[in-house]
Amino acid sequence: TDRHVYTPGERLSFSVFIVDGMHRVQKESSMVKVLLADGKDQAIDSVVAHVVNGRFSYFFMLPQNGGCITLSRIR
Repeated sequence: TDRHVYTPGERLSFSVFIVDGMHRVQKESSMVKVLLADGKDQAIDSVVAHVVNGRFSYFFMLPQNGGCITLSRIR
Protein backbone atom coordinates (compact mmCIF):
# COMPACT_ATOMS: atom_id res chain seq x y z
CA THR A 1 0.00 0.00 0.00
CA ASP A 2 1.05 3.61 -0.21
CA ARG A 3 0.14 4.61 3.37
CA HIS A 4 0.45 3.35 6.95
CA VAL A 5 -2.88 4.69 8.23
CA TYR A 6 -6.36 4.34 6.73
CA THR A 7 -9.75 5.42 8.04
CA PRO A 8 -12.68 3.01 8.57
CA GLY A 9 -14.60 2.25 5.38
CA GLU A 10 -11.77 3.46 3.16
CA ARG A 11 -10.52 1.61 0.07
CA LEU A 12 -7.14 -0.09 0.61
CA SER A 13 -5.42 -0.60 -2.75
CA PHE A 14 -2.34 -2.82 -2.99
CA SER A 15 -0.04 -4.63 -5.40
CA VAL A 16 1.74 -7.96 -5.01
CA PHE A 17 5.06 -8.55 -6.76
CA ILE A 18 6.49 -12.07 -7.10
CA VAL A 19 10.29 -11.74 -6.97
CA ASP A 20 13.30 -14.03 -6.85
CA GLY A 21 16.19 -13.96 -4.35
CA MET A 22 17.74 -11.02 -6.20
CA HIS A 23 14.44 -9.05 -5.96
CA ARG A 24 13.79 -9.35 -9.71
CA VAL A 25 10.14 -9.64 -10.75
CA GLN A 26 9.39 -13.17 -11.93
CA LYS A 27 7.67 -13.46 -15.30
CA GLU A 28 6.22 -16.93 -14.64
CA SER A 29 2.56 -17.09 -13.75
CA SER A 30 1.57 -18.28 -10.28
CA MET A 31 -1.30 -18.23 -7.81
CA VAL A 32 -1.38 -15.94 -4.79
CA LYS A 33 -3.75 -15.54 -1.84
CA VAL A 34 -3.92 -12.24 0.03
CA LEU A 35 -5.64 -12.05 3.41
CA LEU A 36 -7.06 -9.01 5.19
CA ALA A 37 -7.29 -9.76 8.92
CA ASP A 38 -8.27 -7.94 12.10
CA GLY A 39 -6.15 -7.46 15.21
CA LYS A 40 -7.12 -10.96 16.45
CA ASP A 41 -5.95 -12.59 13.18
CA GLN A 42 -9.55 -13.26 12.15
CA ALA A 43 -10.09 -13.10 8.39
CA ILE A 44 -12.12 -10.12 7.19
CA ASP A 45 -11.68 -10.70 3.45
CA SER A 46 -9.36 -12.49 1.06
CA VAL A 47 -8.66 -12.89 -2.63
CA VAL A 48 -7.03 -15.68 -4.64
CA ALA A 49 -5.61 -14.58 -7.96
CA HIS A 50 -3.63 -15.82 -10.91
CA VAL A 51 -0.53 -13.61 -11.11
CA VAL A 52 0.74 -12.97 -14.62
CA ASN A 53 4.11 -11.33 -15.33
CA GLY A 54 4.92 -11.21 -11.61
CA ARG A 55 2.41 -8.55 -10.56
CA PHE A 56 -1.14 -8.43 -9.22
CA SER A 57 -3.18 -5.43 -8.02
CA TYR A 58 -6.44 -5.40 -6.10
CA PHE A 59 -8.29 -3.57 -3.33
CA PHE A 60 -10.29 -4.28 -0.17
CA MET A 61 -12.88 -2.04 1.42
CA LEU A 62 -11.97 -1.66 5.08
CA PRO A 63 -14.60 -2.36 7.75
CA GLN A 64 -16.56 0.58 9.17
CA ASN A 65 -15.75 -0.36 12.78
CA GLY A 66 -12.01 0.37 12.45
CA GLY A 67 -9.29 -1.25 14.53
CA CYS A 68 -5.95 -2.85 13.75
CA ILE A 69 -5.88 -4.45 10.29
CA THR A 70 -3.14 -6.55 8.65
CA LEU A 71 -2.63 -7.43 5.01
CA SER A 72 -0.58 -10.55 4.22
CA ARG A 73 0.25 -12.93 1.42
CA ILE A 74 -0.58 -16.55 2.22
CA ARG A 75 1.68 -19.15 0.59
